[in-house]
Amino acid sequence: MKANIKFIYLIIFVCILSVVPYLLISCGRGGRNTYEEEVHQQQASYVTFALVWYDNEDVNTPVAGFDVDIYDANGKVAFSRKSMSTKDIAAAAIELETGNYTASISDGTFYSIVSFRISYSGTQIVEVKLKRIAARLTVVVENVPAGAKLNAQVLNASKGWSIALGSDKKVAMMWEDVASQVDIPSATAVNGTITTQPTYIMPTIPSDIKSFVQLEIVESNGTCRSSLLTCDRMESAGKYTVKLDYHDITMPLTLSTHTINKWETLFVYEGEISNPQE
Repeated sequence: MKANIKFIYLIIFVCILSVVPYLLISCGRGGRNTYEEEVHQQQASYVTFALVWYDNEDVNTPVAGFDVDIYDANGKVAFSRKSMSTKDIAAAAIELETGNYTASISDGTFYSIVSFRISYSGTQIVEVKLKRIAARLTVVVENVPAGAKLNAQVLNASKGWSIALGSDKKVAMMWEDVASQVDIPSATAVNGTITTQPTYIMPTIPSDIKSFVQLEIVESNGTCRSSLLTCDRMESAGKYTVKLDYHDITMPLTLSTHTINKWETLFVYEGEISNPQE
C-alpha cells in the first residue's frame, strides 16, 4: 500500500515539473505571443535619424528641443513629436511603412528638411544636416576717424518663417514676404577700424532679389556720413561680411559679391554707384 502511495506522489511530482516551465513562459509573455512579435520586428521597417551640422562652428551651440514631423508622399503626417532632444532623436527607431517620406526637424534656431525612402524591412539610417535658420551679418569699415560710431540697419529681412506643405505636397521652409528692419548693434572705431558684432537676421524677403542695408557713421565732432548699400540676397545659414572704406560712404553704393567658401560671402565696393530711384 505504501509503495502505491509513493508511486502516486511521484507521478504528481513529475506532472508538476512538466507544467511549471509553461506557466513561467506564459507569465513572461504577459499574455502576448512573443513569436508573432519577433516576426513583426523582423519584417517591420524603421528609420533612425543621424544628426550632423551643416556648419562645424555650430556643433557646440546649445539647442532647444526639436519638433520632428514626418510626411508621406501624399503630405499626410506619418509621425509627429515635439521637443525631442538630440539624444532622443538619435535613439528613436520610428516605424514606417514602405514608401517615400519627407521629414522636417526644427527648434527655432536650426532646421533641416530631408527626403528619404523606406524600401526594405529593418532599420534605415538617414543623415540630417542641421542648418541655421538665420543668416549672419558683420559690417567692417576701415580708415575711420578716431571716436567715430557706426549705426546700421538691414531693411528687408523676412519677418518670420514656417515649415509647410506646398501645392505639390512637398515640405518646404516658407519665408514670410513681409519686410522687417533689423538693427545691427552700434560699434565704435578701434585703431581706425569699425567692426560690428556678428548679427543674426532672417533671410531677405522672397520678393526682393537684393538686400538693402542703411549705414550711418557719426564722427566725434557730429559730422555724419550715410549710405544705402545694395548687395545680393542674404540666405538662410549664410555668413556675410560687408567691408568698406570710410571715404566711400558718401552716396548709395552697390556692392560686389565674393564667395569665400560655401558658408561665407564678402560684400565689397568696387566703384559701382547705386541708383536710389530703382
